[in-house]
Amino acid sequence: MSCMNCLRDAFDLLGSTAIARACGVAQPSAQEWKSRDLLPRSDLIGTTDYAGAIASLLDARGSQITRADLIEHTRAAWLRRARASSDAA
Repeated sequence: MSCMNCLRDAFDLLGSTAIARACGVAQPSAQEWKSRDLLPRSDLIGTTDYAGAIASLLDARGSQITRADLIEHTRAAWLRRARASSDAA
């Protein structure tokens, strides 16, 4: 499944408290992910696996959103940010 709003959909379904708890982070960190609509870059390089933790919760709820969807969504969001940053320079 490929989706444009995977992370937002995950937050809508699970809530930031459940996501923060599953990822072992404070709720303000999870809220920042939601407001920025991306996970930390550390998920892209494999230092963390927040996408995996979120995907496990989603799977338990019967969601079709996968870890790969969340990673791809995050990769695309970081690329958009990088492009916008270089365009502004």
